[in-house]
Amino acid sequence: MEFFSLVLLGIFLAIAIWLGLKLIRMKKMVTIYGKFLNLTKIMFIVALVFAVATIFLYWNNIGELIRSVVMIFAILMFILLQDGLCEDGFFYVGNYVPFEDVTDFDYKRDKEKFIVYFSYRDPKQKSGNFSTEIVFALKKGDEVEKALKDKIGKKYKRMKK
Repeated sequence: MEFFSLVLLGIFLAIAIWLGLKLIRMKKMVTIYGKFLNLTKIMFIVALVFAVATIFLYWNNIGELIRSVVMIFAILMFILLQDGLCEDGFFYVGNYVPFEDVTDFDYKRDKEKFIVYFSYRDPKQKSGNFSTEIVFALKKGDEVEKALKDKIGKKYKRMKK
């Protein structure tokens, strides 16, 4: 196995383990999941298909085969990460943000989705607020709205989109 393949194997193995730990934490905590598919996940699904196709190209080279399998595992871990709400915060791309760090939020109902906009600060970084949005299925809109008003209702504010 070449040095470059060993480096890639180590990188993808570390990413797969890191994302796997985030996935386990997320699955234990999230109570209301956001929509599963978005443009980013579709792109990673295409990458997963290409990674699976490389297995057939490197069928005789065991080192490349192992690297491809680990790469597939890492991509799959990212695809399985979902956004959602939990009892005391929310998850966005596997990252947990407690409601204490949310400065304000807003939501809107669209044709087929319920979008929640969050503005929050990161206590690890000294400056700046961050904004994000989580998309839920429209049928979960009432449940999400009730949960947000119960947990952080005082921080509701009409935000500029």
